[in-house]
Amino acid sequence: MKLELMGKRGGFTLIELVITMVLLGILALATTDFIRTGSLIYRDGAERQVLLGEARFAIQRLSRELQNSLPNSARVDGIARLGECLTFVPTLSSHSYVDLPLTPRSAASAAIVSWSGQPEVPGSANVWAAVYVLNSDEVVSANGLINEGANKVAAVNSLSADSSSGLSTLSFDSAVSFRSASPAQRLYLISEAVRYCVAGSELRRYQPANSLQGVLMANRLDPRAVLPPFQVLDASLSRNGLVKLAFSFTENNEVVEFQHDIVVPNQP
Repeated sequence: MKLELMGKRGGFTLIELVITMVLLGILALATTDFIRTGSLIYRDGAERQVLLGEARFAIQRLSRELQNSLPNSARVDGIARLGECLTFVPTLSSHSYVDLPLTPRSAASAAIVSWSGQPEVPGSANVWAAVYVLNSDEVVSANGLINEGANKVAAVNSLSADSSSGLSTLSFDSAVSFRSASPAQRLYLISEAVRYCVAGSELRRYQPANSLQGVLMANRLDPRAVLPPFQVLDASLSRNGLVKLAFSFTENNEVVEFQHDIVVPNQP
């Protein structure tokens, strides 16, 4: 009886084992493919977020700087070693002047209205005063340096406030004579010119504009882009200035295009 019971004990046959192994292989393959697909989707999404973040940073930085730039100072330059560049002059502050040396009179100082947010101007700072600039050539030379030859810009030595009179004295490096008065008696304090240049897949920022080493702002631009990255529409009596940005970013053969318009107030 004991032998008969032992003979009836079953197990897995070879065919059952093979079928089980095949089913487990199919299940493992499907699971692996599912995990691989999910990983690729996550990686592509993460890379797309990095690309969008890079584009957003570059456009927001450019927008912020251009909106605070000197009116009529923006222009597009084609420079062999840098690529296609947008050049403009950032402002430190805006003031109303009370006394300004105008041609033919010359003086080494000017009187402006004081305000709480006016910057400090140490003697070693690269700061200039600009009055009634109507185009970029009057403030920035071809090599990117501030142009004082048009008598619209003068180097500033110091700025001192007189609390009793509400006026501040703006001292220049030497006696100057501004060529034209501003209709609104507006004077801007400006710093060194800035250049944003697109070369190949990179967008770099240069300050001063004539420097050779630029700060990398973005490196996923599409070098095959058709639209120019920068366009400047000059201001007129009826409208503000406009800077058009057109950037094409690429990642894994996917191209994302960004077009953005920046208004530069026409308040010379």
